[in-house]
Amino acid sequence: FNVFNSSPKFGPQFNLTLTISDSNYDQDLLSNDVLQLLQNDSPYMGLIFSADDTSALTIKNLILNTDLPFINPLSSLSKLSKPFIQNIINFRPTYSDDLHSVVTFLNTEFPTVQRVSIIYNSSRTDDYFDTLLRLLAAKGLYVVSKLDYDPAAVPFPAGAIAVEN
Repeated sequence: FNVFNSSPKFGPQFNLTLTISDSNYDQDLLSNDVLQLLQNDSPYMGLIFSADDTSALTIKNLILNTDLPFINPLSSLSKLSKPFIQNIINFRPTYSDDLHSVVTFLNTEFPTVQRVSIIYNSSRTDDYFDTLLRLLAAKGLYVVSKLDYDPAAVPFPAGAIAVEN
């Protein structure tokens, strides 16, 4: 940022800064942070975000009628990319596309497998889980056990140990 801001070409016109905010999966705090960005007199180039799907949808709803670019590099939530929204930039395939690839891989590489167990991130939307069940059933795979967890409630190392056990 210092190089950009000290550049004779850009520095006098812009003062590029990076603002970091951690909402800790709290939707009210996240909404307040985004609304402050939108109401601030300083022009923002964009909002770069990486967290859970519920938070991504909260941001989408707040910026939907603005020109603020929303860059979300990690979410595969189809509601962020279908239908196409001009100011939302998403780099991953949708969950549906992603799940289709995983289920096809399972069916192709492990053709004798008929039963699967699922470790499920409960912060994901119902659409994600419903899509997974539909795709598994279409390939003749049946869910025999399910373990769900809330990533906001379980620190990652403890969550990994719980899943391992």
